[in-house]
Amino acid sequence: MTSGENGPHVPKKVFFTSGAGTHRYRLTSFELALADAGINGFNLVGVSSILPPGCEIVDRNEGARELAEGQIVHAVMSRKDGKAGGERITATVGCAFPEDRSIRGYISEFMAGDEPLERSVAMAEDLAVEMLAASLGVELDLDAEAALKAVVMGDAGYPIDTRHAVRQARCEGDGNWTTVVAAAVFI
Repeated sequence: MTSGENGPHVPKKVFFTSGAGTHRYRLTSFELALADAGINGFNLVGVSSILPPGCEIVDRNEGARELAEGQIVHAVMSRKDGKAGGERITATVGCAFPEDRSIRGYISEFMAGDEPLERSVAMAEDLAVEMLAASLGVELDLDAEAALKAVVMGDAGYPIDTRHAVRQARCEGDGNWTTVVAAAVFI
């Protein structure tokens, strides 16, 4: 990101959203998924995984109202495309952040085929917790359950919370593409 007149551009808000689309063309399927997620009117720029300190999490409608059509918008996005009949595809973003919002959080992307929805959500949030722990120097047992990791983070002085956006769809198998997206969109 570039610096503005008043210093570096650091997002103040973020919202989570997801969508699905189906079409004979892969690109149009993706566009329909973005439309379903409410973010097809923006020029999306993919960014990595940092939830800035103090960044407020708002709901999708509130966040989208603060953006202008055609605006360049930064987002962490997960995308999965599929065409095989009956295949279940999932796109998820997971977020982990300390209750002390002066400390940055992490956002992860997870894409899956034929995974249960709950597993995709757990994987995305778990990845975000692990990245957050590593950045804070907290050692986790990577094979431990998510609840135990949260306890370890709290015991280390970093009680945490998590969020996610997820979308799952079944491919129709009629020659059409299906696309699912999940995104953390910065304002």
